[in-house]
Amino acid sequence: MKKYFLIGLLSFLGCALFLTSCNKDEDDKTTSETPTEQETVFVSTEPQNCNVLIEELTGWGCQYCPDGHKRCDSLSQIYYPGKVFSINVHTGSYAEDRNPDYTTDEGYTLLRTLGAKGFPCGYINRISWRTSSSSPATFYLNRGYFKTCAEQIMNNNSAIANVAAKATLDKSTRELKVTTQVCFTSAPKDTTVPFIMNVALVQNNIKGPQVGAATWYPERWDGTNYTHNHMLRAYITGLKGDFIEYKGVGKDNVVKKTYTYVIPENMGRGNIPAVLEDMEVICFVAQKGTSTSNPEEYFPIGIINVCKSEMSYK
Repeated sequence: MKKYFLIGLLSFLGCALFLTSCNKDEDDKTTSETPTEQETVFVSTEPQNCNVLIEELTGWGCQYCPDGHKRCDSLSQIYYPGKVFSINVHTGSYAEDRNPDYTTDEGYTLLRTLGAKGFPCGYINRISWRTSSSSPATFYLNRGYFKTCAEQIMNNNSAIANVAAKATLDKSTRELKVTTQVCFTSAPKDTTVPFIMNVALVQNNIKGPQVGAATWYPERWDGTNYTHNHMLRAYITGLKGDFIEYKGVGKDNVVKKTYTYVIPENMGRGNIPAVLEDMEVICFVAQKGTSTSNPEEYFPIGIINVCKSEMSYK
């Protein structure tokens, strides 16, 4: 890699980001425990390199956004399956005040807090990056940097923790139950800063308009509608996430968290139909940013590791 290229600046301690908090749904329930001897530890307990989350800021009125979608899909499906995951966050001027409306309150907050310049762009593991020695550090990156930044994270960053998840969705009640497990494989440098679990609900196969689809992602365009995938629908844990108690390193200290959430018939600001079979769950662990004035108003940046949950139905 050329010296002038990408230098990741992970700055999740003391980062001053003011935002309004996102409340959990009243139907959400959370439990925390250590797996018993009879329970299966399904998270890897061996050290691994970091997986990658790309939160792509997008909108159906953006002509180049399908190219961003295709780049993310190529990374997650062709180059690094099981290592790279994406969430398409519809927000900003190309998405807001449009019909259909694919936006969410969480997407609105992310954009206004971490910023953006040019669509599509994305947050990669919510790390602050420099793209050259003369450019300022930013959380947002042009789509041209997605692959190189993702590879830099996977190749050069050993994760201090692994995360895995299993979900069950009851089609009759629409209740989603997500069980997560976190295993720390090395001791954190600072255990006084809380660790956070985030659980995001995304939806595939949403048919609708998309400017530039025929040119930049014709595989997703049928001549009338574009197939939107990985679309953010909600954060089950809220943007602030859920606290994880660090208990130590290794398989004897695996932390289990269980969440239940009733998926409504329609979701997001535009009340888009929520099709149960098209739902996916993305889980990630981060360390919470701090502030002496009001630490509860910060959401986690600097993602430690990420996974897509297994899904079963009943």
